[in-house]
Amino acid sequence: MSPENVRLTLLANGYCPLPINGKRPMIGGWQKLTDATADQIRLWATTRSAETNTGILTARTPALDLDIRDPDAADAAERLVKEFFEEKGHVPVRFGNRPKRALFFRTDAPFAKITVNFDVAEGAPNERIEFLCDGQQIVVHGVHPETRVAYSWSGGSPSNVKREELPYIHAEEAQELVGNVVKLLTEQYGYRLQQPKAKKAANGADSPDIDGCDWRLTPNVLMDHDEITARAMRFVKSGMNPGAVKNLLRDNVAALEGVDEGRRQRRLDEIRDMIDSAVRKIKAKRQPEPEPEKAPGLAVWDAGDVVSPFEPREWLLGVAF
Repeated sequence: MSPENVRLTLLANGYCPLPINGKRPMIGGWQKLTDATADQIRLWATTRSAETNTGILTARTPALDLDIRDPDAADAAERLVKEFFEEKGHVPVRFGNRPKRALFFRTDAPFAKITVNFDVAEGAPNERIEFLCDGQQIVVHGVHPETRVAYSWSGGSPSNVKREELPYIHAEEAQELVGNVVKLLTEQYGYRLQQPKAKKAANGADSPDIDGCDWRLTPNVLMDHDEITARAMRFVKSGMNPGAVKNLLRDNVAALEGVDEGRRQRRLDEIRDMIDSAVRKIKAKRQPEPEPEKAPGLAVWDAGDVVSPFEPREWLLGVAF
């Protein structure tokens, strides 16, 4: 199929197509191009003839991008996703640079991109998980710019699977799914989460911290329930995925030497409740406060009435993109 025919088919199937150069959209303001018409798409064949690849906006068609280079790990992650979602709809899988792949969903409530980075050897290509959604796009047809091989599909593609046939997902499910994939990769395939980058202290020494909070735990900290609780709160407030916070704290607690094993186990058992409590408190604080009642004819204003609405944040681990 020609790029024009592919894009017209995608439009008919409920997607928002884009002309793409390699992996990049070149149209200004492409993030808001949600209402391209068939006539506009036909015009692209003339005005954007060099942009032969085709992408779709992911705001309403989120894509779980598994940027994983271990074939067995990538296969296992795909199976995990399908075990939960395949009965809820078709789960098309797109391949570009194998074994990396992307799985597709639908939503009517776009959410911020979720990103988890893994540690890699120095000089090795990055490995990460990204849930692309609001403000992103993904290529679905054409030639991969690195492999020079056409993108391929398993389980259908947007050209023959309508958007309404994809499994529905919302933000909380997406975060949970990413956490489950991370758990699988770290526990069964040897992946390790990328640790926060060190900041330079005033004396020039490295100070590994998140928002001023050193992420390394010492035996003294392990003995202090309140200290670990405070650190969980700081990590969640920094924007770290709650699942990643759990893994980070558990890894540090488990690695400590010379501590009472009974107390270590109690701390390990408490970590999830600590993180859940932090998430609830942060959400509660960010809810807009009700406006004070105003007596008829009187203007009431107080600095406390000015509330910034909660804006969804990207869950970033490691380097922010």
